[in-house]
Amino acid sequence: MNDLSNAIEEVAAAEAAKKPKTRKAAAPKPKKAAPKKPKARAAAKAAVKTTSKTVAVVAMLTRKSGCTRAEVLAATGWTAISMQQVAKVARLKLTAKKDGVCLRYFGAAK
Repeated sequence: MNDLSNAIEEVAAAEAAKKPKTRKAAAPKPKKAAPKKPKARAAAKAAVKTTSKTVAVVAMLTRKSGCTRAEVLAATGWTAISMQQVAKVARLKLTAKKDGVCLRYFGAAK
């Protein structure tokens, strides 16, 4: 039995000597190219949205008397609106003046 166990140990030692115990250094990962900026997206951002409701809101903001939030909601059928966001999309400078109980919004070109 000793001869058999000695033979097994010698074979195991020989196999262990054949395999290197150190790991190879990992190859460096290739650098990712800089992400391309989509031109269509920039062009779409630069242009004012031309949906009929947005155009109607912009027209209401730019008229001499301005508009209130209630007028915009009634004209568009929306349940809520952010006047600041609409003005930002249309690239308008938004001002608000207190008109009795409600605010009246005015939009002017930047």
